[in-house]
Amino acid sequence: MNQNSVRGKSRLLSAMAIIALSLAAHAQEPGPAPSLSAEESPALLEQAVISQPQRNSIQECDKQYKSKHYDEALRDCRQVLNNLSADADGANVAAARYRVALVLNAMNQPQEALTELRQSQEEAQQSGAWKEALYALNRQGTILQKTGNPRSAAAAYTEAIQLQDRLPDSPTLVHARSNRGAALFELGDYSGALEDLEMAVRDYENLQHTAGLTSAHINLGLIHQALGDYRFAEDEFSQSLDIARNVSADKRRTAEALHNLGYLAGMRGDHASAQNFYSDALTNYAAREPGRTTTMNNLGVTLGERGDYVAAERTLNQALSSARTNEQRAVEGRTLDSLATVQAYQGKNQAALGNYQLALVIEQETGDREGQRMTLANIGEQLRNRGELELATVFYKRSVNVTETIRSDLKTLTRTQQSMYARTVADTYRELSALLLQQGRVLEAQRVIDLLQLQELDDYLGTLRGNDDSQGVPQTVAEQELFEEYDSLAARAVKIGQELNALREIPPAERTPEQQRRMDRLDALQKRLNEEFAAFITSDEVQQAAARLKDQIGDEAIELATLKKIGNKLSDLDHSAVVLFPLVLDDRLELVLATPESRPIHKSVAVTRNELRATVLAFREALLDPALDPKPPAQQLYNWIIAPLASQLEELQTIAILYAPEDALRYVPLAAFHDGKNWLIDRFRINNWTSSSTMDLASSISGDLKIVGGAYTTGEYSFEIANQQFTFSGLPFAGEEMETLAARFEGTLSFPGEKFVFDDIYRERANFNVLHLATHAAAVVGQPSDSFILFGDGVRKSIRDIQALDFDLDLAVLSACETAVGDTLSNGVEVLGLGYAMQQSGARSTIASLWSVSDGGTHALMSEFYRQLQNGKSRAESLQLAQRLLISNDRVAIASANRGVVIAGEIESKLSHPFYWAPFIIVGSGL
Repeated sequence: MNQNSVRGKSRLLSAMAIIALSLAAHAQEPGPAPSLSAEESPALLEQAVISQPQRNSIQECDKQYKSKHYDEALRDCRQVLNNLSADADGANVAAARYRVALVLNAMNQPQEALTELRQSQEEAQQSGAWKEALYALNRQGTILQKTGNPRSAAAAYTEAIQLQDRLPDSPTLVHARSNRGAALFELGDYSGALEDLEMAVRDYENLQHTAGLTSAHINLGLIHQALGDYRFAEDEFSQSLDIARNVSADKRRTAEALHNLGYLAGMRGDHASAQNFYSDALTNYAAREPGRTTTMNNLGVTLGERGDYVAAERTLNQALSSARTNEQRAVEGRTLDSLATVQAYQGKNQAALGNYQLALVIEQETGDREGQRMTLANIGEQLRNRGELELATVFYKRSVNVTETIRSDLKTLTRTQQSMYARTVADTYRELSALLLQQGRVLEAQRVIDLLQLQELDDYLGTLRGNDDSQGVPQTVAEQELFEEYDSLAARAVKIGQELNALREIPPAERTPEQQRRMDRLDALQKRLNEEFAAFITSDEVQQAAARLKDQIGDEAIELATLKKIGNKLSDLDHSAVVLFPLVLDDRLELVLATPESRPIHKSVAVTRNELRATVLAFREALLDPALDPKPPAQQLYNWIIAPLASQLEELQTIAILYAPEDALRYVPLAAFHDGKNWLIDRFRINNWTSSSTMDLASSISGDLKIVGGAYTTGEYSFEIANQQFTFSGLPFAGEEMETLAARFEGTLSFPGEKFVFDDIYRERANFNVLHLATHAAAVVGQPSDSFILFGDGVRKSIRDIQALDFDLDLAVLSACETAVGDTLSNGVEVLGLGYAMQQSGARSTIASLWSVSDGGTHALMSEFYRQLQNGKSRAESLQLAQRLLISNDRVAIASANRGVVIAGEIESKLSHPFYWAPFIIVGSGL
């Protein structure tokens, strides 16, 4: 591929001040445009006998073409075409015209080349010369793509691929498929691009086609790069560089691979290496190779990253000039965004806004949704920094909603790729949430926070939402009206640009005087519209609209059906419950409390993400060691997250908290926060909440408890997952746990020891409403396929497997699972993933644990939990009462709950430590 489509987050430092607390603008920093695999050799004239003079002309044409003497090559190639008789074989005419097109393209006359190729295609198809038609279609695609028309290019490649039944063994078919993958990538269709490119790699390896294989590896790297999967991207780029430099001595593809390695170095913050990679790439490109433009763009961004703004602007202006000269419309849009970013960090805000808006028009014209989402966010950031919060909100919302449309196209990607993509766009959601909270628009902010958290879960699990949550962020009527004016201006600009491009496709020698006058008129109109766009934000009309917007916005101005459902469901409970949303930002913590009757409550807490994560990590370490005191970090977290809302919780007489933890907070239980006197579970029932819980908050167990389950009691298994080693031995108390359940609940079906086989349990599921698995399980950072539940025969079932199941359960209990956490914390999405997957498979609520728990302590807690369920308590209250029993360390009561099963004295004396009672969380309904 030659790559126009990927860019990173720029963190340029202003010459006047370091921006430490705000999200930096996103410079348009692509790798090279998709690397294209074209059939470089002219088609041979082999369908009929050719006279010797004609053969001589052909040979001379080829010789001059390969020597890059294009004027002479064009003369000789046209002579071949003109000397063919009127009744010559159509394949020969098509092939001769194809030669002419190749030379015209090499002379940087793409529109003239396209005209010849279309005629060559028509001549070939009329005579049944399918090979020549294939050549012409594939070459049309490469030219269209290089000139910034990926949509038209994809159509040409698709038409070429449709010839596969006629030419099943043609390498050019593989080129067309690889090239279509490149075009689909530029259009944001990542799943279609991956499918085409993975197939192309296999075919190129079979053909031992090094140039095509290099391009396909580059393109696969670009897609992984766009999705944030940088390790795989670097592997692909390194393979491509090795092939291009050491096997095929292909300078263009060497340049493309170097460019992409430069991009990844920049993503790692190694801008010096990035600059070297880009500079090396430029020395390998041919003088007028279109990929040079993109490399110059990225070099300019890198110079800006290093604080050399003068050189950065100079380089970006050179790239802009090159894009316009080569008619690379899509690259022009990206480069305008990059230039605007560098200008913004120098305080040239007016120039930056103007260029951002021009970039946006081009991105709309070329269908570049990735560019649109990022440029919209960049405009929003500039407006926010200027204090124009209402206008900034409009642009951030549009960015988020464009992102949502892109997400809908990710549904067939692998789960890891979807999760990687989610992490590349999450900051825009966070910034919009923070901006709304800054304006006091708490209800809307809650909607965005909810959407972000649900997206993280859906992206992690690879699921799709068929409800209102998939519709993005609602806009107020005033916001819609303001953007309608913007869209009207953009539509005029896009229409002019499209007409102008169509006229430019006509070779100058063939244009009529009327067409030339129309082009001059359109040029003037386009310049005037560009000026209108540059002045749009600061125009009197827009500023007046923003003033009206400030008066009209407010939570009452927007219909948020999902959030109304939350309030209604909370109101339906027979006790007071709230939903707590913490939003973790780099410089602060935002708290949103959804209540049954009043508007959401908002508090802002001055704690950085790094401070919060450090405290969470310290808390988790203390929780996992009964010899340590967890209260200091527990109190600090309480002071940050609960104390700011304490008076409201008391006023509401809150009994239950539905908790929607975010980021590292997912790794520790809210129940174990401490107010200096008591654990939080002493005061509140707690459920971990997701949007899928909304419709069924208070559902009770349907009838009597009917339990099916099993226990891992014997054996030992060792295996490695996601670079982590796991070794599990049998759990003696797990067998006692199942025996206690069987003794308490008549009809319990238990599968202990070697009989603990998943298929046998699943086969019996229809007659039971509770699934209890007393076994090892782990939520592992990485892919859903890494997290697992272990069964007695050594079989592991992953989150991916669980999603495919069909349960009808009130409750699923995993009584010995853990969350595998290293020295650093991720966003914790895997913690809720297991419970969320169980919900999707038909379990209305799930109980799981955050760390590897004590066998004996878990038996005591589970025994009391089920005793309380049997007494008619809800799932959340039953867990609360069981946890409070262990906290009390009442040995008589604990022994009674255990129905005579003796816990070792050393453990029994420590059951009040949260290591034993705090790991268990409920995900789902059952307050």
